[in-house]
Amino acid sequence: MADSAEPKSIEEIRRLGINIVGAEKGVDSVRFGIQTMKGFKINVTKSSTNLIKELRNYSYEKTKDGEYVDKPIDNWNHGIDAIRYGITHLRKKPNYGKYAVS
Repeated sequence: MADSAEPKSIEEIRRLGINIVGAEKGVDSVRFGIQTMKGFKINVTKSSTNLIKELRNYSYEKTKDGEYVDKPIDNWNHGIDAIRYGITHLRKKPNYGKYAVS
C-alpha cells in the first residue's frame, strides 16, 4: 500500500516488479482510518523506534481554549498512515472480522 497522492512514484515502484497499489482515500479518510485502527491490537517491536515516536506524539487539534477537537494533526504520522492504509484495505477482505479486536 502506498500513498495514492504519489501515482508517479507508485508506477516507478511497480515497474521494478514490486506489487504495490495506491491507498483508497475519500472524504474524512484519516479520521475513519484512525477509528478503524482503534479496533485492532497493533503490536510494535522495540526496534520500531520511529513508529513508537509517532504513536507517542500523534495528536489532535485544540481550540484556543485548549479543548481537543476530532481533527488529527497532519504530523507524526508516516508510519501510522501506512498502518491505516493497510487496515483500510484489509476491511474489504471477506475475513476482515477475524482480525479485529472484539
